[in-house]
Amino acid sequence: MIVELKKTIEESIIQSLDDVVGIAFSGGVDSSLLATVAKQHCQVELATAGTSNAQDLYYAEIVAKELGLPWKKIVLDEQKTLEYYEKVYRVFPHGFLKVEIGVPLYAICEYFAKKGIKVVLFGSGTEELFVGYERYYRYYEEGKDLDKILREEFATLKDRDIAMIKKIAYHLGLEARFPFYNKSIAE
Repeated sequence: MIVELKKTIEESIIQSLDDVVGIAFSGGVDSSLLATVAKQHCQVELATAGTSNAQDLYYAEIVAKELGLPWKKIVLDEQKTLEYYEKVYRVFPHGFLKVEIGVPLYAICEYFAKKGIKVVLFGSGTEELFVGYERYYRYYEEGKDLDKILREEFATLKDRDIAMIKKIAYHLGLEARFPFYNKSIAE
């Protein structure tokens, strides 16, 4: 089963590639796996956005060096955060949470758009497939039907996070792709 899952994940990533791809990179398992497979098949650039003390910036730098891939660190100070907030608000005028989450996403997508990279990969779907959020463990301890929760969250991801990311990417002339949001992997 593990070998089959590995093959299915690799195939999904490969099918998502273009000649050059950007990866929204946290240095975590999902984005590192995307980068590892992608670099074997195309030109890859990584970008991470966050405040100066963000863990993503710290770990992304270490893993990007280990992978030997070009990496852009986008530090969001108060001024830049407010600038990006305005930009995201224009795309999502009625969704405060979307604006808050959208700030680093917008910064990453804007960076790739300026570089002329047209396809950006995101790791969306891995938390729902592989129990990646802390709250899932809490749900399990509380006796909730974790399998049902995970299935529902995976099924509705396209209308939540993926829709938001696609909208920001499209606004900047990019195509967002989600190799882990794949029926074959989920099965």
